[in-house]
Amino acid sequence: MIKHFEVGTRDLTGVRWAMDSTTMVVWESPLEYKVLIYSLSGSCLSSYSAYQWALGVKCLTWSPSGQFLAIGSYDQKVRLMNNITWRVIAEFPHDALVESLDVAVYKEVEKPLTGYPATLAAVQGLPTVLETTYEEEHLRPVSLASIAVEPSGKPQANPRLGVGVMQFSSDNRYLATRNDNMPSTLWIWTVTKLQLKAVCVHTNPVKAFAWDPKQSRLAVCTGNNYVYFWSPFGCLTVAVPAASSLQITGLKWHPSGRQVALLGGSQFSVCNLESQQQQENTLNNTPGS
Repeated sequence: MIKHFEVGTRDLTGVRWAMDSTTMVVWESPLEYKVLIYSLSGSCLSSYSAYQWALGVKCLTWSPSGQFLAIGSYDQKVRLMNNITWRVIAEFPHDALVESLDVAVYKEVEKPLTGYPATLAAVQGLPTVLETTYEEEHLRPVSLASIAVEPSGKPQANPRLGVGVMQFSSDNRYLATRNDNMPSTLWIWTVTKLQLKAVCVHTNPVKAFAWDPKQSRLAVCTGNNYVYFWSPFGCLTVAVPAASSLQITGLKWHPSGRQVALLGGSQFSVCNLESQQQQENTLNNTPGS
């Protein structure tokens, strides 16, 4: 036993260590908004409460460097706290309207497959095959679909409201979030500029997402046989070949960042990713390139 001490909560819900193991964060149940930072000696370094008389903290996560603590709340905001002053340095609201032209908005669209695969399907009498792609929305404002909270007027045990999932990129540059009453939308924020970078709107609710452990690349799944990728350079959709029945509900990156496991209910597939050098070598070795 190193230390035993009481914390200043009424109903402690969770404890999470910082990455350097010198501090820990504890928080109250959702009925009361309260976040406490403790040192290893048991002294309280900071106590934070954003508001009262409403549902409070829904999730927390530390950045890989331990410099930032992100607090996801039921009021649909992420509050970013730094480890120097233990004060909130930014608030990230998840509004239903995107007005800034500095924010890239990508929407998933389904189109009939063209070219040789479509011709082959037509010759064989197969139904029209659809392909899924991202299209960037340039007009502003952009309205995002949102689920009405408590449509029946009765309280819910687990309301679909607030920021429920957050992940920092491995280089601490970005934070990806999902607001549970906008389940099909993924938000990417820049930690360096403390502002919204991109919004990815999908046809189906986002099931899971995970950052590449080696670079700023995000993999996303929505319960179908597609895997979606975001990076600062844009978005990409990839259909899993020869596994159309695979409904991807989970993702797991290899530590090298060269493969990502796509997990389904009873099967899985491994997606192998080419590096930039491999892509250049393939292009240089292609006849007529």
